[in-house]
Amino acid sequence: MKEPRRCEGPGVGGVRFIVRVLTGPHEGAEMEIPEGGLIIGSGGECDLSLFDPRVVPKHAWLAPVGHGVVLRPLQGAVWLDMVSVKDDVELLDGAKQIITVGDTHLAVGSPRCSSEEKWPPTHGFSGRGLSSGKQGNPNVARKALPIGKGKKSTDALLFITAAVAGTLLALTILGVSKHLGKEKGMGTREMDRLDLLGKVVPPKKSELGNSGLAVVPRLSAPESIDPSLFPLEAKAATQLSRDMNEGVVCSLDVQGGKSQLRIWVRGGTESAVARGIASRFSPPLHYQVFDLAQVEASAAMLAQLSGLSLRVCIAPGGIAFWSGYLQNDRMWHEFLPRVARELPIIRNHCCRIIFGNRLAKTLQAELRQRGLQQVQPVASENSVLLAGSLPKEQQGQWNAWMTKVRERYVSWIPIIDRVNSSAVVRVASKDFFPSRIVGVSGTTGPWVALSDRSKFFQGARLRDGYILEEITPSMLLLNSPEGALRLPVSGLD
Repeated sequence: MKEPRRCEGPGVGGVRFIVRVLTGPHEGAEMEIPEGGLIIGSGGECDLSLFDPRVVPKHAWLAPVGHGVVLRPLQGAVWLDMVSVKDDVELLDGAKQIITVGDTHLAVGSPRCSSEEKWPPTHGFSGRGLSSGKQGNPNVARKALPIGKGKKSTDALLFITAAVAGTLLALTILGVSKHLGKEKGMGTREMDRLDLLGKVVPPKKSELGNSGLAVVPRLSAPESIDPSLFPLEAKAATQLSRDMNEGVVCSLDVQGGKSQLRIWVRGGTESAVARGIASRFSPPLHYQVFDLAQVEASAAMLAQLSGLSLRVCIAPGGIAFWSGYLQNDRMWHEFLPRVARELPIIRNHCCRIIFGNRLAKTLQAELRQRGLQQVQPVASENSVLLAGSLPKEQQGQWNAWMTKVRERYVSWIPIIDRVNSSAVVRVASKDFFPSRIVGVSGTTGPWVALSDRSKFFQGARLRDGYILEEITPSMLLLNSPEGALRLPVSGLD
């Protein structure tokens, strides 16, 4: 066995190893394995964090030992070249073995000091279904490196990700303005129809699938690749479509005079098959495979980590279709930069999201038109509450209106009737003020005291266009073009 290639450079004096992500949203990411080892997982305490729903917080551990690297399973299942690993395994040199955790494939090799380093293709490997393969053998791959006291790698941690350039580009073009950017194969009229960002749109029952994912509207077929201009890419797209029974979408990306075939599939197996087909072309084909299911899982997990309960479906071209309910639109706009940073593959966003604060204003205007202004809609975390009191003469009118409202939103968000109820409706003060309300102070010219030590007096402008109209020890009166809103101080969180 040949010795690992030594890379001399500033601050580097011995054998070094890096781990590279071969598949998934993090494809191309590299991290140097420090002397103390690194933990691969999905938690905040791990060194290499993967957005993979099948990866546990502390999944596996890699550490340099002598002139090699040892792989150790921790809390999750680990495979090495499709063989289940149960104990410590020494890895062969040369980055020829594929490590699988969840649906993500990785490899270990020496830093790419020259063009000699070649990472292995991942065709033929799939994270799903591997559990039915061979059981782990403690001696698997032990032909490799002897454990000794070789020189340890330095503590320097290098995280070079090919996604950085994509992130910078996404942060530039992903301003999430009203009109979404035009993708190949999608006309301007189609994109304008899908431009629903930030709008409160009553849902249609047909828009939600049984799987819980947002259903993607029908898109135009991608433009065919001109074989006279891009013969290799056109041939590859045709063969991929034929061999995979049209379970693939190909598009062409041309930047700086260089072309790249983008291959969009759904599922780990399909991704591996597509890689296998694309890797056999000669001359070598410049391509990239995107697993839509993997990106969807990563996007859904990212939303959950941000405290958002949303459904998402990813369409070819990196278009994310979001649906669900959020208490206010501020949560959505705070979430978008994180998506751009963590998942630069998602280039455009289209949503059919009900924002509670906007829906509350819409309902408030309707109530005012019908003479039911004593009822106040309040957006909560999981529903919209209707609170207040009405005389018996208006009860019939109220019941008829509530029936129509529930029919309109029943498949999207619960509308809870608390009219003439003794239950206290809790309202988050941060929906109107910069921070939590501590209390009301002062007798002459009272003010609202906040936890950040700021004070709000009568006439102050609040969020969403509300004005602090009146302050009493027990109640705050907020006014807006849609009508007045009375908030009991005891019901504010």
